[in-house]
Amino acid sequence: MKLTGIARGATKHEVTRNAHKAAGQFFGESEYIISIEDARAEPAENYIGEVTGIEFEAVFIAKEIA
Repeated sequence: MKLTGIARGATKHEVTRNAHKAAGQFFGESEYIISIEDARAEPAENYIGEVTGIEFEAVFIAKEIA
């Protein structure tokens, strides 16, 4: 079984942690391996369009270990 998704966060570490959270919820007690693909950083803006920092985003692929 395979899961592909997008994880976002304020730091690279948070993106990785969010990817693992999603994979853990999907696979439950099963073991999986995860890889982070296509990572990028973009300016984060507040509600009036001012740049307030950086937001990180990455595509991840998780595969169940049989």
